Amino acid sequence: MLQLVGGDEARRDELSGRLLSGIEKPDLLMYHVDVLHSHDGHRAYEFLIEYCTNDPSVGIYYGCRGFTKKQYSHPKEILQFRQEYAELKDELIQKLNRKFLGKDFTYRLLPTDNTDSKTYWLFWIQLQPDEDICRVALPATELIRDIFAKRLGITPNSPQTFENQLPTNPFYEQLLAKCAYPSVYNHAQKLVTIIRNLEADGILQREAEETNVWRFMGAPKHATNADFSRLMHIIFTEYIHPEELRQDEDLKLIPWTLLRSVFMDKHGNVFRSEIRTQYQRVNESKETFWNEMISKYLKTSLED
Repeated sequence: MLQLVGGDEARRDELSGRLLSGIEKPDLLMYHVDVLHSHDGHRAYEFLIEYCTNDPSVGIYYGCRGFTKKQYSHPKEILQFRQEYAELKDELIQKLNRKFLGKDFTYRLLPTDNTDSKTYWLFWIQLQPDEDICRVALPATELIRDIFAKRLGITPNSPQTFENQLPTNPFYEQLLAKCAYPSVYNHAQKLVTIIRNLEADGILQREAEETNVWRFMGAPKHATNADFSRLMHIIFTEYIHPEELRQDEDLKLIPWTLLRSVFMDKHGNVFRSEIRTQYQRVNESKETFWNEMISKYLKTSLED
């Protein structure tokens, strides 16, 4: 927990356990990322990382804790908290899974029946032993805060960690960099052209709340995950990398990890790691379909 305040013992007071109601909790260490307030003035939402010294087996956990302001009915506001969480749960899981590839948050958002002191944890996530508190718990809590802020139409109190503009996707720039082989070629613009045309044809759909993130919607009879796998396989092995490099079996031609950070399935879910081999299930007619489409895009681009 001290890592969150730079390891500075003099700043330990920033971790003191104090609820929004003012009640002291000396057995708790808390790091508050932010607090949001509902427009109707009934509720507050704490986004925090917490550790209970009296119950160390629980470990470090983080998430969203609600607080009902004193003049309002706590049981009634809990119903509102539950409804909002139910509406956001799928989005929370999808975006956490994409931010932390290789981790699956599907069953990690845990409910609670803790309603003490007009507080109520909408959900909490336990930090795993192999996860760093600054590299996982902190950015995950900030992401959770941003999702709630957008849902509530509220600008958080910490503008240094929250951007009002659409969040950027650094993985997209890294993906473009993978389209270049030092001192030999740079086919980044070729990938940009392909993506732009796929989007224009409705095969890719831009994610409304993020930049340079797309859902693979596919085409009629060509909309499976295996189709996406084959499409990416064709793009990188036949159009991005020249033939002489394809002979090198040690060269990783297809940056699947980056692709899974830029593209999602049509439901907004992260593609599973098996996507890297699913192209092998696509028959020859489907391969021809995607090949002809990409070839047409690039030919039209050259003519323009």
